[in-house]
Amino acid sequence: DKPVLASGPRRAGRRGGPPSRLALWRTRPPKLYAKAEAAPYLVGRPFRGALVVGMTSLLVASAWAQPDLRQMAGTPLPSSDLPNGAVSVRVVRGAISNNVSDQRVELVGGPQPLAAATDGSGRAQFDDVPRDATLRAVAVVDGERLESQPFQRPLRGGVRLLLAAGLGDVGSASGGATGAAQPGDVALGNDSRFIVELAEGSVEVFGALEIVNVQKVPVQPSAPIVFEVPPDAQSATVLEGSAKQALVEGQRVLVTGPFAPGSTPVQFAYRLPYSNGRLTIEQRVPIPLSQLNVAVRRAGDMRADVRGAAQQRETAFEGRTYLVAGGPGLARGETVRIDLEGLPHHPRWPLYLAIGLAAAILLSATLVLMKPVREDVADTGALEAQRRTLLEALVAVEHQQATGALEMSAYAAKRAALVEALEPIYEQIDRLHRNTPAARGAGAGADLRPKAASPDPVARA
Repeated sequence: DKPVLASGPRRAGRRGGPPSRLALWRTRPPKLYAKAEAAPYLVGRPFRGALVVGMTSLLVASAWAQPDLRQMAGTPLPSSDLPNGAVSVRVVRGAISNNVSDQRVELVGGPQPLAAATDGSGRAQFDDVPRDATLRAVAVVDGERLESQPFQRPLRGGVRLLLAAGLGDVGSASGGATGAAQPGDVALGNDSRFIVELAEGSVEVFGALEIVNVQKVPVQPSAPIVFEVPPDAQSATVLEGSAKQALVEGQRVLVTGPFAPGSTPVQFAYRLPYSNGRLTIEQRVPIPLSQLNVAVRRAGDMRADVRGAAQQRETAFEGRTYLVAGGPGLARGETVRIDLEGLPHHPRWPLYLAIGLAAAILLSATLVLMKPVREDVADTGALEAQRRTLLEALVAVEHQQATGALEMSAYAAKRAALVEALEPIYEQIDRLHRNTPAARGAGAGADLRPKAASPDPVARA
């Protein structure tokens, strides 16, 4: 139940956009925007780090993804590891790993045709082919004639060739997707990958997947393909460039058939919030995954572990560090698991402490204000003590905000409470100085009374 599949020919185009979005990922970084019908509030605003997703896919693809058969098929490649004058022809069907054995292969163009049968690895070898002859390799697989580009025997070494059957014009009405759909199964091809980016207080998980049909006709699975995103995932979205069969329903990404021969692109994303430095990402695959490809952006002392990865390495790209992991495929229903530790996060206790201090100060100020102040008392010592205590608290709050130890929301709440508590104390002091001649003439009173009126107790202090 773990087939090894290469992604078939690229999708010829997508609705309302340029051709072959996934192919463009290999030449320039894309901007991945959400579909309007999936999440209107995300339209026009890419996920944080989405610009890096295309480049990250390049890193993964360069490490493990198989080449495009359409680019390789029929092209003669000189090979110094073959004996002089030897020609090796490999025949596959639909995928690089799907070898065709016992297949007759001919070399034509020489004095007479040469014939050989492929072995278990899908290869047929011809030794000491004629010099100065323009040759072509020919095979007929399931009625489909495969023919290589013309070539000549090199002076040294030999020539290797690949002939690939079942490469229909995927996604085109005139291509391989003709005829009625037949019951059949599909799988996630080698170009499928999962990418994890960092955001503020969350990670963003991108599934850049290709559903591969290796048959020569469209197939219809027995049920829609459903990707269940994690229960605490937010903003699940199908991204631009996906096939029209893909849509979001709540916490599920649904992809319905039929599926044309070759590959069908499906790209989705979601956010996973976290409150501490640890997070486990688990994404179940509803169909077999041919090859595990994961890229995780790292920051600081962050660590990432991809379960089942046969190899993991770090790659620096544009000043960022990525963990790139690859391994064998997964069976239907198995889970891609990524464990993250040391995620960057801000501890919450400073905010809670600031809120507690603000509440304590407000309560103290309220208790002080509940005690009546006699206007005919000349001694202003109690008022001065209250003023001094509140001003010291206000200075401490200003210092915490200036040094970054206090968040803006907590700072604003505490400052407003202190200013509100200071106002009536200043009013009492002003009233005493207006009504008590001794207080107006005393040196201490002259220090307490402001020289100019100001609405802000901090400025008046």
